[in-house]
Amino acid sequence: MRELCERYAEKVKLPFRCNVRADLLDKESISWLKKANCHAIWIGVEAGNDRIREQVLRKGLSRDQILHAFELARNAGIKTRAFNMIGCPEETKEDIIETIRLNQKLTPDEIPVPTIFRPYPGTLLYEYCAQRGWISNRPTQGYGNSSILNQPSISARELDYLQDVFPYAARQIRMLPLFKMLAFMRARRGYEHMPEGIKNILRGPLNFLRQPTKPHA
Repeated sequence: MRELCERYAEKVKLPFRCNVRADLLDKESISWLKKANCHAIWIGVEAGNDRIREQVLRKGLSRDQILHAFELARNAGIKTRAFNMIGCPEETKEDIIETIRLNQKLTPDEIPVPTIFRPYPGTLLYEYCAQRGWISNRPTQGYGNSSILNQPSISARELDYLQDVFPYAARQIRMLPLFKMLAFMRARRGYEHMPEGIKNILRGPLNFLRQPTKPHA
């Protein structure tokens, strides 16, 4: 990395961003990236729950390594983006709340909407889900669509709502209890039959957070 950064800083000099595994960052590598004019680092957090991250996803990253990577970048003045994923096999609403809380500790500059887990054929997790009869026939087009899993730990409807509120909840620690209650309400089977006025009330906190901040006069 040192040779690459030295040549880039000498020959190119343009600002750039890069995707990096958290366990590959240390003081030396951050220093060289900074000197090469790296302005942003994107890091895959995936899950805040250790069991989901280590045993299910087999990410091979500890919570401390993730926290340390974001701290190194912040101290070097390099912006960060955290990538998260929800809806993993056997993941619960409480596990996703744990991921939100980890993002609150990381304080990344950007927290995009999390992707939803996809069980790709040929992978161990696909076989795991298929053996349990969790894979539905629901169509999907990308990471942003609803989950295709019918797993008992969390519904696709709950995941849709938690995906929607995730970036806002990660910035608003005091509103987590409200988001958890609304996620429960949105997941009920009778939600689609509720009066539109009740639905508007349930959507209210999210709509409020989506409003752009008005500049001070």
